[in-house]
Amino acid sequence: ENERIIAREDTTFQARIGPSGNERGYMGITGRAAWGIAWYINGTLIPELIVERNRTYTFIIEGGTDSNDLANYHPFYITDSIGGGRLQNNEEERANETVFAGFDENDQEIGGNNFFVIHREICLFPYF
Repeated sequence: ENERIIAREDTTFQARIGPSGNERGYMGITGRAAWGIAWYINGTLIPELIVERNRTYTFIIEGGTDSNDLANYHPFYITDSIGGGRLQNNEEERANETVFAGFDENDQEIGGNNFFVIHREICLFPYF
């Protein structure tokens, strides 16, 4: 079972890329195959975030800023999809999920209701 982070208003989250942890990590949490890397939020591997409507949250995303450098660019977005991988999904799959905050494949902000997303250079979680 994955950990939960229960946010208070004005919480700042820091997101970094790190190792997926194989069977004991991402796969153990989700039951799905990992891509080798995964998001860590405030140092926790893919936690469930508990937030409230009409509250403000800030996400500092250290997943890269150059969408032309795919090896070092990992966009961050918050959806109701269990699978993730929005940029690799087809239009039908994208239409079946709600995006609450983040950026699309053209670096245009989507969602964003009370979520402030700050993109920074890639910073790999130190477990590599």
